[in-house]
Amino acid sequence: MARTMRRRRLLITGSALTVALAAAAWFLTPPLSPPSYRGERPELQEDGYVSRTHSVFVDATPAAVHAWVNDPAITLEDLVDFDEGEPAVIGTTPLAGSEETGQRAGFRRRVEFEDGHYLAEEMLVDTEERFQYMVWGFTRPAQRIAVRHGVAEFTYLPEGDGTRVNWTYSLLPTAGVLRSSVESFLDSTMDPMMTATLEGIRQGVESESAS
Repeated sequence: MARTMRRRRLLITGSALTVALAAAAWFLTPPLSPPSYRGERPELQEDGYVSRTHSVFVDATPAAVHAWVNDPAITLEDLVDFDEGEPAVIGTTPLAGSEETGQRAGFRRRVEFEDGHYLAEEMLVDTEERFQYMVWGFTRPAQRIAVRHGVAEFTYLPEGDGTRVNWTYSLLPTAGVLRSSVESFLDSTMDPMMTATLEGIRQGVESESAS
């Protein structure tokens, strides 16, 4: 009888472990098909965000910088520069709105990463001086749990004979207890990406201006 009970406990424990492992695998696995992102985007909040700002001076006019960044031949995967070990952007899919420069407020696209995960991106402001957009709908588990949405903004300001490009990235934690985790993500992942991306923009614009 005792042996039967032990065997039954082992079977129950093994079954529970199998279910737990299957659930964990499902949670971590990228979606089988791309999300449609058809619903309303999240509302901007007045506060609660965790933010980082980086800037770079570009030896070119604001018009030249704006033109280079918005060159149709330069894709998002060309611009965004993640460190090694972080999944890179591999493509985007337009979902709604106009892609015409200066008319992109409301333009939405799906961004795909090389690990099979996605997020939604929608442009909010599109002028020569300011470009603001929102990201949400993260399918990567850590981001999905910790971040409600993010808001990013580029500004192109005259500085002497050149341009000061500022980039601010703000993430809204899903809960106060996760604020430190979001700060760590910004420090470890977003800060290096923002610095490298801005440096790539500087080099690209100045190289084209010199040619």
